[in-house]
Amino acid sequence: MSMTRYDTVRPEVAGAETRRVVTLSVLTSDNDADARLAAAVRDHVGSTPETGTSLADPRDSDVILVLARTLTEEVLAEMSAVADGSDNPAQCMVLVTGPIREHQLARAIACGVVSILPRHAITPRTIAQAVLASSRGRSILSDHVTRWLIDGARANHALMRSEFGLLPGGLTVREAEVLRLLADGQDTGEVAERLHYSERTIKKIIQDLTSRLNLRNRAHAVSYALRAGAI
Repeated sequence: MSMTRYDTVRPEVAGAETRRVVTLSVLTSDNDADARLAAAVRDHVGSTPETGTSLADPRDSDVILVLARTLTEEVLAEMSAVADGSDNPAQCMVLVTGPIREHQLARAIACGVVSILPRHAITPRTIAQAVLASSRGRSILSDHVTRWLIDGARANHALMRSEFGLLPGGLTVREAEVLRLLADGQDTGEVAERLHYSERTIKKIIQDLTSRLNLRNRAHAVSYALRAGAI
C-alpha cells in the first residue's frame, strides 16, 4: 500500500474569512482506481495538495483515510504501523473496505478507526463527509458494526462481573453499591445502615477507591461511576 498526504482547507461557514485546515493522508492499494478515488475525495473536501512537505509523512495528519478492497493482514499491519508512528494524539482513521469480520473490528479500532464505510456503497462525496465528520470527533458506522460494539461491551461487562467481580470503570460490586446510595443523596451513616456495615467501613471503602482511581473526593467518585455506567 502507499501513502499520499494532502492539506485540505475548508471554510467553516460559507463566505467566512476564517478557514479551518484539516490535514488528510490517504492509505491506498497501488492501483489506479484507488488513486482516482482518493483524488476525488480530496476534491470533494475542497483541498489542494500541500507543497514543500513530504507526501509520504502522515505523522501529523488529522485524518488517515484507508481505502482497501478487503481488510487483509497486510492492511491491518500498515494501519498499525501508521498509528504507532503518529505524532498527533487526536489523529483518527476512516476505513473504507469490503466485508469486515468481528475480530478485525477490534484491531481496526485499536489503530484509531472511528468511521467505517462499506466499499460497495460509497461515493467520493460520502467518504469526504465521513472524513470531515471524523475530524470533528464524530463516528460514521454501519448498523451491524454498531451492534457488534454494543454486544462486545455487554460481553465485557458480563466477563468482568463473573470472573473478576468488577464493574465498568474498575469498581467492585461493593464500591458501586456504596456510590449508588451516595448518588441517591444518602450520607455515609445512612449507607452504612442500609448495607449493614459500620460507618468507618463505608468511609474506608470510599477512601480506598478514590485513592486507587485517582479521584478527588466522593462527589468525583459518584460522577466517575455514573459516566462509566457502573451505577
